[in-house]
Amino acid sequence: MVPLSTNEAALMAENYIRILGFHDLHGYVENSAFLTVDLLQGSILSSRWSKKAGAVQGDGQSYQDFLQALKQQFQLKDNHPFLQALDLEHLLKSYHKGTCYQSLEFAVDQKSGRIWLRVSTNIHQEGEQLILDVSLLSSDKYCPSAASQTHKADLDSLTGLLNRAGLERRVDSYIGNHADSHSALLMVDIDNFKRFNDMFGHANGDKVLITLGEELRMVFGHSAYISRNGGDEFLLFVRGCKDRHLVALIQEFVEKAHAVEINGKTYPYTVSLGYSTYPDQAASFSRLYRYADTALYAVKLRGKGTFLRYKQEMETDERSQLGFSLEDLAKGLPGAILIYKADKTEQILFANDELIRIFGCDDLEDFLDLVKGSFRTLVHPDDVERVEASIQNQIEQEDLDRDFVEYRIITKQGEVKEIFDAGKLVHSAYFGDVFYVFLYDKEEQRRLLAHC
Repeated sequence: MVPLSTNEAALMAENYIRILGFHDLHGYVENSAFLTVDLLQGSILSSRWSKKAGAVQGDGQSYQDFLQALKQQFQLKDNHPFLQALDLEHLLKSYHKGTCYQSLEFAVDQKSGRIWLRVSTNIHQEGEQLILDVSLLSSDKYCPSAASQTHKADLDSLTGLLNRAGLERRVDSYIGNHADSHSALLMVDIDNFKRFNDMFGHANGDKVLITLGEELRMVFGHSAYISRNGGDEFLLFVRGCKDRHLVALIQEFVEKAHAVEINGKTYPYTVSLGYSTYPDQAASFSRLYRYADTALYAVKLRGKGTFLRYKQEMETDERSQLGFSLEDLAKGLPGAILIYKADKTEQILFANDELIRIFGCDDLEDFLDLVKGSFRTLVHPDDVERVEASIQNQIEQEDLDRDFVEYRIITKQGEVKEIFDAGKLVHSAYFGDVFYVFLYDKEEQRRLLAHC
């Protein structure tokens, strides 16, 4: 390899600085910091701090002190992906897997607005020392992924990732120049994402998408083009990755504890992932996309929260069950459905149209008003103590999470009806312990059976 001349190196550096959005070296230096770390000892050997890194100045401090200062300066939580990307254990793990260099970007919300942080890390051996070089760039001018994504039209405005068109262009270009490079297209989505929007509003739903985008950068950012394909679907093209290492990365990502903080409370979520490989399975973006989509649907059919590689036999998988939403099932099932909290309030969380009909109510609001929003006041007052004691006794039996009881209700019109109730105790990550219940009008059931 022919070494670069001093002029060539200077020109390349100047071009890179301009790609990052700075007019000259001075602007870059003002917004960047660099430090050299003894990775095994966790001590900083040398450093250059910018004005914006003033809160973390000083040589000789420990690397953990540096991370703590970053956390305070940018008001980050302990589990923020930016801090996780700089974690010594994470860096050592990546190094032993063969990844020496990583470059990742994260958005951080400040009182003055959103800024972007870009961190580049490189690990190399010097004698008996394992040296970590860290470059940190922070700027409100800095465009996410600016070094490789110079066209804003290619970016997703919410997450700062590529959009579908931007990803497709890069994949086509890469395939055209790396015909023999083993790569993969990954399709990821959030399981039951609609629930976040319905429960917490679209602003918090967007927060989930941003959080997932940051996690994808942290795990795959050093070797992948990453895009948000729209909604809660993300696409990644992982370049030059061997099968064994790819599967390990995918498994690590899918099985990790994904969570988002909303209103001071942490809510977990799971993801599903399907993928296809280049060039052994497909040689074009469109075919890779179709195969990854087929693999993702195969995951959905098998229960979500896991990952699968495309196989030809997946083409015959039935997708019909995916066409039915919770609303379809709640309206179509031949029985009443009730969900309520398994605590002292016994607050009703869900009631379908059939249950509202049995009580003679006009709509959900009318029903909740009649029963005062609680299972306890749904049951006839003379039956309440007996019913709740029976449910408790059945649930407390070993290895039994369900109950079967009969009781009376009083409809809006004052009619007393006999009800059969089959309930199951389930733990919800969002509501704690809840009861899922099927209810039947016994008299109506007897009348129907009499015609058989």
